[in-house]
Amino acid sequence: MLSLSEKESLIESWNRECPNYPLFKALYEHACETSPYIYERASHALRKKGELIGCIVAKLDKKDPYKATKGQIAFMYVFPKHRKKGYGKTLLDHALNAFRDLGITRIDIGTDMHPLFPGVPEGMDQGYFERRGFINTGKAFNLITKKPLGRQSVEPYRFHLPSKNELPALYAFIRRHFSPRWARECQELIESDHKGKNYLTLMDGKDIIAFTRINIEGDPLMHNINYQTRYETIGGIGPLGTAPAYRHRGLARALIKEGVAILFERGASDVLVDWTGLTRFYEKIGFTVCHTFTTLHMET
Repeated sequence: MLSLSEKESLIESWNRECPNYPLFKALYEHACETSPYIYERASHALRKKGELIGCIVAKLDKKDPYKATKGQIAFMYVFPKHRKKGYGKTLLDHALNAFRDLGITRIDIGTDMHPLFPGVPEGMDQGYFERRGFINTGKAFNLITKKPLGRQSVEPYRFHLPSKNELPALYAFIRRHFSPRWARECQELIESDHKGKNYLTLMDGKDIIAFTRINIEGDPLMHNINYQTRYETIGGIGPLGTAPAYRHRGLARALIKEGVAILFERGASDVLVDWTGLTRFYEKIGFTVCHTFTTLHMET
């Protein structure tokens, strides 16, 4: 773990280099210090004569290391004056060796629980990881809108903002139809002390048929509001999912429009969709791409 002064120095240096992907103290601590998915044996801070050279934060896809199936490099940074001296390789080798010792053979850049980024941000040196054996697997994007996008009727269905005691039913719906990651994010909100309404669902009678997550600055930190220091009041929307039997009816589009409208009503100045490849879907609704990431992984 970094000292407070080291953390402040790292964040200041990162933000100077990467102003479009800013960090702030609470975000760094949430993603890189307090997340239960951090794998301490693979994470490392490199110092020389008491000076911080750089650090790497590694995570696993399960809280229990012995149940993990893949590892992730959540964050890696070497201060500019210490680059091209092999320190980055030292940090990366430390993480990769720790993963191998655990029997982990799949390693991703980003995509971790409580992530900073879903890959290497545009403008950073993605080639660094490719030269060390990582494979470029494509792009991920953030998109933004600075205005409401209208509302859309969904009759005979209805929108609903579930209360805290309704979230277990939503968790069961997400777990049944979608990724374990989305279910874990819902479970974390259930287990938190937060009582705000951060999910929007679409209902067919008493049955949930679609959902999305809606957050605004001040809500519990989640990746769709990571960029709050760049905007006056950031709102975040996503993930988004529709039950298989209800797809291809325009319901996802209607759900996004409603969620965006609610976030602007709650005071958002901008609403961000993060970590998606569905750029055409969101652009047709009215979003524009604002961040691009390269996704990479390694099989060891």
